[in-house]
Amino acid sequence: METSYVSAARVITTAEACRRFGLTARAMRHYEDRGLLQVERDWLNRRCYDAEAQRRLAWIAALRRARLPLRDVDEVLRAEAVSGAGAEVADEKLRALAADFARLQAVAEEMRRVIASGAASIAA
Repeated sequence: METSYVSAARVITTAEACRRFGLTARAMRHYEDRGLLQVERDWLNRRCYDAEAQRRLAWIAALRRARLPLRDVDEVLRAEAVSGAGAEVADEKLRALAADFARLQAVAEEMRRVIASGAASIAA
């Protein structure tokens, strides 16, 4: 995944990472606890996000905005780390989400028809 977020040589703070990626500090700590993100610490024990951590945060932020569950995010990140195939895995996950969404839309439309017909029979 190519991203304009990442500065190759610059380490950023938690506050800057929050602003840049639209995540909360709590969410980033959770991703770290889940093993999705490895973060270095400075001499004051503050988290420092290097280029690799920033790349992973860019992936995580984008995939979470797409509502992918963390197990799928983990799968994408692993594919990217192992073979550079993160984009392909992400695309597969997003296609599955789109199919689920289409099924939900069909169910919602059916529910609207049932509600409308029920309301019409009550009024009669």
